[in-house]
Amino acid sequence: MSQNTPSIARLFALTLACATVTTSLAQINVAASANGGVGSQSSVWAAQATPDKGNDGNRDGRWSSQSVMHTNFESGAWYKIEFASASSISQINVFNRTDIFMERLSPFSVTLSLNGNTVWSATNQTFVQNINDGNPFASGMSFDFNSVMADSVMVQLDRTEYLHLAELEAIEAVPEPGTMLILTAGGVALFRRRKG
Repeated sequence: MSQNTPSIARLFALTLACATVTTSLAQINVAASANGGVGSQSSVWAAQATPDKGNDGNRDGRWSSQSVMHTNFESGAWYKIEFASASSISQINVFNRTDIFMERLSPFSVTLSLNGNTVWSATNQTFVQNINDGNPFASGMSFDFNSVMADSVMVQLDRTEYLHLAELEAIEAVPEPGTMLILTAGGVALFRRRKG
């Protein structure tokens, strides 16, 4: 065996030193005002029902919580959030009012757009609660799909009615920082010998 040829034991040690790091994914609600999301709506029914109520991070659907956006009675009433920047979205969560008039939300459509063009949509939806976050005053419906790049999300009624939402969320999954593995001293020494 050549003096520059690594032994099986050294190769095994180097393989162990180069083990793969698995990182987890962090979910970021890019629609939240805390993350730069800016809400707008087709009309404002009351002073306490402004666009900022729909992305303030409060899922409480009671009117008394003062965290519910509310439009006038109109055709195709809508609520829209523009993100701070284009993001890869794979989930949308719509939180309904919970104290009264929950049926007003159906039927509705959800749309993701990029530069004004629709990149994903779900139309003529009936609200069905499928999120249980432990909050008895929150009622949410989640839409999961293959990720798309978008810079805004909108909920729009498919009829003439008031629109009120407790919260609208657009979720981006991003890798959390992993730990970098460093080669063992034996691995570094092996690399230097092979170069010499």
